[in-house]
Amino acid sequence: MIELELHDDTPAGPGEKHGPGGPTHCGTVRVDYEYQAEMWVQDIQTDYPKVVRVVAKELGRGWRRNSGGVFEEVHT
Repeated sequence: MIELELHDDTPAGPGEKHGPGGPTHCGTVRVDYEYQAEMWVQDIQTDYPKVVRVVAKELGRGWRRNSGGVFEEVHT
């Protein structure tokens, strides 16, 4: 199983719960295949504008939203 960690721009405040990916971890998507991860990144790009970063540790891949609102792949 491949996990996509979703991160937003707002860190959890003192005492607020956050995900295992750190204070900006705002959600997790689980998929079975790499192509599904890429499809989710495309969907997140258009449907969830507050998500600014996606990390797939199992794949060694990550995506960061650029100033134009488009995800670009980055090294993790």
